[in-house]
Amino acid sequence: MAYPQHAYEDLGSSVPGLDEPTFVACSGATSADFLRLADAAGQPEWTSALGRFDLVTFTFGGNNVDFAGIVTQCVAGSPRVAPPDPGHSCPSDSYVRKLIARKLTTAYETFLTKVANDVVEPGGNIVVLGYPDIVELPRLWPPRLRHLGTCDYLGTSDATQIRGDAGDLNASISSDVQAVNAEHPNGVTLTFLDVNSGSNSGSKSISSTNQNLFEPSVGKRHNLCGSGPPWLNGVVPSDLRRSFHPSELGNAAEGRLLAELLPDLPGINVGPVPTSAPTTTISTAGLGGSVGGTSSPSISVSWGTNPAPSGNWMSITFSNFPIGTATWYCVDEGTNYGPYSAALTSSTETLTTNTCYDTESNGSDYVSAEGVTSNTIGTD
Repeated sequence: MAYPQHAYEDLGSSVPGLDEPTFVACSGATSADFLRLADAAGQPEWTSALGRFDLVTFTFGGNNVDFAGIVTQCVAGSPRVAPPDPGHSCPSDSYVRKLIARKLTTAYETFLTKVANDVVEPGGNIVVLGYPDIVELPRLWPPRLRHLGTCDYLGTSDATQIRGDAGDLNASISSDVQAVNAEHPNGVTLTFLDVNSGSNSGSKSISSTNQNLFEPSVGKRHNLCGSGPPWLNGVVPSDLRRSFHPSELGNAAEGRLLAELLPDLPGINVGPVPTSAPTTTISTAGLGGSVGGTSSPSISVSWGTNPAPSGNWMSITFSNFPIGTATWYCVDEGTNYGPYSAALTSSTETLTTNTCYDTESNGSDYVSAEGVTSNTIGTD
């Protein structure tokens, strides 16, 4: 479920006149695709026939600079977008910075202005959500991963760089949003929200301690290899360009942040909004299934009987998952280990060896894969 739908459901009856979102997003689309008759998938995202809206929200910009291609080079080394810096697999830092400046800035400001003039009602709102920082600071990785020097196929140097690239992308988009908001085209108010820190360019200040942030100043952090369950998909070996997108937990958290912003947007009257962080996972339909008639993916775990390096291997049952490579994380007493992967030969399959094992003497354990979280079990 996309984050605007989560925001709509979180708001519930507190906004009596709020209509259900019209969802037109397409994975892989650039900002230019939004106003074209056909995007990369051959479908329009918005046309004049859809009319105007009081509120438009999106996350755009990453595909403008082929961030998926950048990530693919970081993980696999090829195909190359650009030569890397010494000791790195990612395209050189200077290349990425120049690419962001060239592909965003003026072009992105033109896009935002056109959306304000053509898509939004006079005096309405545009809320632009930023991107997660993708991967935690290497110095904050769990001890085991710091020792291995890798997180989700990213070494420490590349992890630091790709995190910085995501930060540069967010900074550029934020600057563009503020520049257009200063012009106030069509009387529209534009707001940027950083989903990592909570900072934004509007009148509403999301506290840095908000537990719906990917990296709150206190509590669990949810970029890959952070202290809490990841809110992004890790590497998807079958399609690297699908890697590092927000999972259902991430979409739920982003939806709550948007819902918290709405009371302070001009022209919107909202009652109290729930602010608790997501505690359950609603499985996505995009995991090889379709909406309507197809059961949602789920994961069930228990301790098995096959000996592991410590205790026994966990038995993991993947239900209603697509046939092919399944990639998962083991979460042991709050520490993420992985990613690990295995080939599934049927839509429901149980793995009993080379899965997860208990490394701590107390606490609880569970598995997370493709945004789906298993049940929690006690120590082995």
